[in-house]
Amino acid sequence: MVRSAVVAGTFYPGEPQELGSMLERLLTPRPATPERALAAIVPHAGYIYSGECAGKALRRLTIPATVVIAGVNHHGFGHPLAVDDHDAWQTPGGPVAVDRELGARLVAAEPRFGFDATAGAREHSLEVQVPFLRHLRPDVRILPITVSCQDPDVLLGTGTALGKLLAGDEDVMLLASTDMSHYLPATVAARYDRLAIAAIEALDPAALLATGRTHNISMCGAAPTALVLAAAIAASALRVEPVCYTHSGVVTGDEYEVVAYYSALVH
Repeated sequence: MVRSAVVAGTFYPGEPQELGSMLERLLTPRPATPERALAAIVPHAGYIYSGECAGKALRRLTIPATVVIAGVNHHGFGHPLAVDDHDAWQTPGGPVAVDRELGARLVAAEPRFGFDATAGAREHSLEVQVPFLRHLRPDVRILPITVSCQDPDVLLGTGTALGKLLAGDEDVMLLASTDMSHYLPATVAARYDRLAIAAIEALDPAALLATGRTHNISMCGAAPTALVLAAAIAASALRVEPVCYTHSGVVTGDEYEVVAYYSALVH
């Protein structure tokens, strides 16, 4: 069972050569010696808006054999912590295999995760990351997790279980997919986002969730980001390195109503 590429041609080019050229631009320059990271946090809007911010983080990395991608469930249906069990996800350049064996180990270790192929079937927050990863490592495998759960205790507990499962495994990296504030003036978005980013860079997923609730920050992927941070802490994360902060108005020229984007590496 292969998941179709549902936002190819809208969020990113649907034609393989055009997509490859765009990815090459977004991922250039690459360092002579790419580095490893426990996790990365990247945005998930259309590539023309957020692709450069995502690429600045991803192009620095050696992509391991498997990347666990945690993304927000924009559509709201399916399991609240849905582990994808397709065989592969299609991209314009070809399929990317799902690491079903790792998925089975995760659900066995932490039953609050559950297999569900429907939750992420139309989810762009996951899909837009896959062509980046395939371009950087054509044989990469993915384990998409679609997150609609908002319970802090569950998110931190399941994230910790994920991190313990992956601790010491250099063949797996975590990837959190999130955009920041939505549809605010750029200066207001930046003020709110600084609060959320401070919690991220303090490696404090509980504070990230609490800050988002207290200040009503419209960061759509706070839940998957908190889950990934909790996992990274359990896998011995020491620090978060910010890479990029920007917003859609840089592209559109409209700074009155923007969506903001952030990327970072977790070491």
